[in-house]
Amino acid sequence: MKLDYINILVIFILFFMGLLVFANMKSMRTNNEEEKDNAFCGVVDLSENASEGKKLFRSYCAMCHLSNLRKDGVGPALHGSFSRWNKDTLNFQSYLQDSRPFESAPRIKEMRDSMGYEGFSHSYTFTKEEVKLLIEFIEPKS
Repeated sequence: MKLDYINILVIFILFFMGLLVFANMKSMRTNNEEEKDNAFCGVVDLSENASEGKKLFRSYCAMCHLSNLRKDGVGPALHGSFSRWNKDTLNFQSYLQDSRPFESAPRIKEMRDSMGYEGFSHSYTFTKEEVKLLIEFIEPKS
C-alpha cells in the first residue's frame, strides 16, 4: 500500500516536471520566433510602412519567397530585387500583376533557367500603395 502512494507521488512529480519543461520549451520557441522576425536583414526596428509591407509579404509572397529575403525558397531571394527593376515602381507593379509579358526579359529568363522555374507567373492585384509598402519591406531605407 505504501509503495502505491510512492508510485503515485513519483508519477505526479514527473507529470508536473514535464509540464514545466513543455512550458519552458514553448516560451523559448516563441522568443526565438520573435528574434527571427525582428532580425530581418539586420534591421530590428522596421518602419511603419515596412511593417505593413511585411504583412502583405507574409500574406502573398512568403509561400514561395523566404522571409529573410537572402536565400532562395521555391522562389528566388528578393533582397535587392527592386534595385534590379531600376527602382521603377510601375514596372515592378506590372510584373506582380501579370509577369507573363516579362518572361522574355533576359534577367527573368536567366533566373527561370538557372532555378528551374517552369510556367509560373505572378498575378496579384496590388495597388500602387501596396507595392510601395512591399518595396519598403524588401529594401528598407538605410
